[in-house]
Amino acid sequence: MKVELKDAGQARKVATVSFEAEEIAEKEKAVLRDFTKLARIPGFRSGKAPANVVRKQFSKEMNEELTRKVSSEAYEAVLEQDGLRIHSVLSVDAGDLSADAPAKVEVTVDVEPEFEIPDYAAYELHVHGTEAKDEDEEG
Repeated sequence: MKVELKDAGQARKVATVSFEAEEIAEKEKAVLRDFTKLARIPGFRSGKAPANVVRKQFSKEMNEELTRKVSSEAYEAVLEQDGLRIHSVLSVDAGDLSADAPAKVEVTVDVEPEFEIPDYAAYELHVHGTEAKDEDEEG
């Protein structure tokens, strides 16, 4: 996994997280294992259905779970970037994922803007005291 950051404004960055095809295939296998364990398919004992039957029956749900896992990992990778002070995460876009192809996930974040603090020690502060007089008092 590789993370690239680009500026998208003064206080916004777009991170592109790249995954190799092998990483996506590994995650897809993990999703398939989870679905196989829980699938109730007529004619097969629980957890014993062939992979191709499970893929056919639950293709949409498996793709959603794969997208969720990849997006979560990309989101966490962006949060772990050194020197990046994230204020809020605006969007995570994984696009269309395929189990045998590399993937890119775009994460858009708002960051704290960079600015320089002026030399405040050079400024002098003068405090002028005031005294209360008897005639100032209302009674």
